[in-house]
Amino acid sequence: MFEGLDVSTGDLIAILDSDLSVDPETLIDFFKIVENGTADFVNGTRLIYGKEKGSMRFLNNIGNVIFQFLISLVIKQKLTDSLCGTKVFKRSYLEFLYRWRNSKKIKDPFGDFDFIFSAAFSGQKILEYPVHYRTRKYGKTQISRFKDGWKLFFYFISSYVKFHSSNKV
Repeated sequence: MFEGLDVSTGDLIAILDSDLSVDPETLIDFFKIVENGTADFVNGTRLIYGKEKGSMRFLNNIGNVIFQFLISLVIKQKLTDSLCGTKVFKRSYLEFLYRWRNSKKIKDPFGDFDFIFSAAFSGQKILEYPVHYRTRKYGKTQISRFKDGWKLFFYFISSYVKFHSSNKV
């Protein structure tokens, strides 16, 4: 994903999971939100509308709910989904994202926490936008819920420390 960001062009950047579990046309609404100034960073949320049966494993859902609660406390903004792969943001935000990411020893295996923490840390106006989440149309998951869950947990702890330290990005 970060290699794609490096070669992207345009003033607005969109990220969409390649499994097509979210309809690409949804991005139109995301773009409008950023273009009209309502937000600088729009993150999808799969947990508002009902999810299609089988689209998210039970333990993944529980983990996401726990992480979104903890992240909401740290960034002092209510989130309902910290791991949705659908996002739109301004190109100018990339500077903050890369600075945040390069300052971390523990890396986010997927990038979702990098996006949320760095957006909040740099003062971006973050808005969640609900998406309809369906079973994947393409490919198989590359995520190991326990191994990757631990990676996310340790990343969260290191981000909490950074977020509350005097060493601003």
